Amino acid sequence: MSLELEISVSAYSKIERDETEISLKRLEQISEILNVSINGIIQFDEQLIIENTKTTNLQIDKKIDPLIEQMRSEIIFLRSVIEKIKVTTNEN
Repeated sequence: MSLELEISVSAYSKIERDETEISLKRLEQISEILNVSINGIIQFDEQLIIENTKTTNLQIDKKIDPLIEQMRSEIIFLRSVIEKIKVTTNEN
């Protein structure tokens, strides 16, 4: 979370431990990252956050899987090009 908020781990830990005041802007950032409303954070329903995180992870997986397959295809293609170059080089 500290990376997403672009703050140090210790600064974020202080937020979690309620040792520092949190600005509305920071609260909005956290709500966007967790994909929950500000009210959801204030009322803190752990189960709601877990469910939203699972949903967000599934959405990310659906976007990444096709990219992984595309990269695999490109790697196979590049390997074949390299093999052709090796064969051509060895023939000369």
